[in-house]
Amino acid sequence: MKTQILLNNFFQGEIKLIIDEVTVGYMEITVVESRITVYKTVAITEDNEKNAEYSSILFDSLISYARENTMKIIPHCAYTVACFKNNLYLYKDVLLSL
Repeated sequence: MKTQILLNNFFQGEIKLIIDEVTVGYMEITVVESRITVYKTVAITEDNEKNAEYSSILFDSLISYARENTMKIIPHCAYTVACFKNNLYLYKDVLLSL
């Protein structure tokens, strides 16, 4: 299992979760200067438990990337907004705004 952050020349990209060479989830993002905006979180599975697990792995990868690169996150998708609201004290160092 691995995650990859891919960006194109227009600062648009995604964080991909890959298992056995198959993409099983992704987050659509933009990166501009020191800000990451998250537009969508998608887990590609019909299993609700795996859906939650994959989404959580993607969120953790997002948080790690932001911390490692001293960046702030602007969540626009329902999943990331909920993660921040439910655990604000854990992530306030990387949250720009809700």
